Amino acid sequence: MFKLSGVILILATFTDVIWCQSCPSGFLHHDNSCYSLIRVLASWAEASVYCQAIGSHLAYVEDASEHSFVEGYLKREDTTIMSDGIWISGLTYLVKDDWQWGFKNTRIANTFWAPGEPNNDRSSQFCVMYKKGSYMWDDNECQDTEYFLCELELESAPGIVGK
Repeated sequence: MFKLSGVILILATFTDVIWCQSCPSGFLHHDNSCYSLIRVLASWAEASVYCQAIGSHLAYVEDASEHSFVEGYLKREDTTIMSDGIWISGLTYLVKDDWQWGFKNTRIANTFWAPGEPNNDRSSQFCVMYKKGSYMWDDNECQDTEYFLCELELESAPGIVGK
């Protein structure tokens, strides 16, 4: 009986460590983040507040691996997306075409624009979304209502399980 209790204790200990690195219900894991496609129509600002309210932020898509993951995720969910696109955290303000990650206050280094974008159509497109269908970036009017992608960054494991 003691051996079985010890095994259960060890499994419980490792389950707790692994659980710390898993995503909450409704989120999908990739690298050190969890992502959730929120199927609620919202402006960019409303989407940002929503993500913050659930302990996350609008997604920062910072490299090719992350873009490939997000693009694939959205393409798999395409039939459930009933908006023109999906908001992510990028926007430009104060300086034209100086694209930043909202609330992170850093310039966007790698971009994944659709051909011909950003075009600032009607001189009022200041927020970034993934365009439905191509799932490449498109600049859009921030007050338009779209679905959005929240990202929750996982904490680093304290050396036990690690990457």
